[in-house]
Amino acid sequence: TLPTAAETMKFLEDTSPTKQSRVIDELLMRPEYVDYWSLKWGDLLRAHRRYLGDKGLASFNGWIRQSVRDNKPLDVMTRELLTAQGNLFTNGPVAYYF
Repeated sequence: TLPTAAETMKFLEDTSPTKQSRVIDELLMRPEYVDYWSLKWGDLLRAHRRYLGDKGLASFNGWIRQSVRDNKPLDVMTRELLTAQGNLFTNGPVAYYF
């Protein structure tokens, strides 16, 4: 989300040389960051209720959200998606299909 007017003014008035890195860290900690990127990854990985059902979609979306929240590297996510086995409802990456 865009910063509020108050947040913008606070940033502009700050003279600290580390203000940019501090603001970036704060933005990455917001729940909106996880919401946005989980939605993006869900779209890219074709998470859809029609194919997975409600319970399968919840499992897959939960895994995506947790991966984004944990800042999981993309190579690890890819490995988990391609090697996933087991029950769709208890192991989210199993829901991925090509």
